[in-house]
Amino acid sequence: MADYLKTAKSGDMLYTAEWTNEDNLREAYAKVKHPDSEVYGDFDNYYGLQCVDATNWFIDTYTTLEQTKGNGYQKVERIAALRPDLEISNIPSAPAVYSIAPGKPGPGVSNLSDANAGHTGIVLDVKPHPQKEGYYIIRIFHTYSSLLNDGVNCAIKEYEFAPNDGVTFVNISKYLK
Repeated sequence: MADYLKTAKSGDMLYTAEWTNEDNLREAYAKVKHPDSEVYGDFDNYYGLQCVDATNWFIDTYTTLEQTKGNGYQKVERIAALRPDLEISNIPSAPAVYSIAPGKPGPGVSNLSDANAGHTGIVLDVKPHPQKEGYYIIRIFHTYSSLLNDGVNCAIKEYEFAPNDGVTFVNISKYLK
């Protein structure tokens, strides 16, 4: 893990993360599949590829936390329930798991998150937005419900983010391997 990630305190955010080679993260996840699945990225063999697969894989691979069951909107709450020192926040930090409530906008969803399941992923980096006070630029690792055209089933992208009532975060830096 130390080869890929450095964390440090940063301003008003709990932590910021610097990934030395994000392509390694994407490539490693793109090769993963459950032994009983034919779909790369299907980490749990439950309904094929889902955003929770990428989050569970990250947790299993890079932290000492346990995986949790549930939809994308439930990930933060269920991970925070694992340890009393994990706090849920509406302000992004990194590295963190994020959840988006069903029907709400947030990072990694094109319009609104899935009407029933929401969305989840991993925050890799957070910076204050240089032109918009109260906004952030966050870089996330997440996956979609189908393979992208180039065959890679996950993305690492930057998003402009304004805290809202539909997106929650739980910082997992204390539990990195």
